[in-house]
Amino acid sequence: MTQILIEAEELGKLFFTQTDIETILYTNPDSIQGAIRKGQLLSDAEVRKVVIQQAKSGSGEAQKIVENWKNAIKFENALRT
Repeated sequence: MTQILIEAEELGKLFFTQTDIETILYTNPDSIQGAIRKGQLLSDAEVRKVVIQQAKSGSGEAQKIVENWKNAIKFENALRT
């Protein structure tokens, strides 16, 4: 598996949408808007790791947040088909 696929899989485990994953992996760092968006998403990844850990530990609120992320993925996938 290539490095890019490994990174995509790790971001998928954090319940990012395909669009967000593509933004993180393929954004041109020379673009100020792209760099800002990529930075925001990478910061979000750190937060998501904590929320997912809390959800696994039984936090009802964290589980609701994860369900919202999963629904966003389903919605985006439905739009892509």
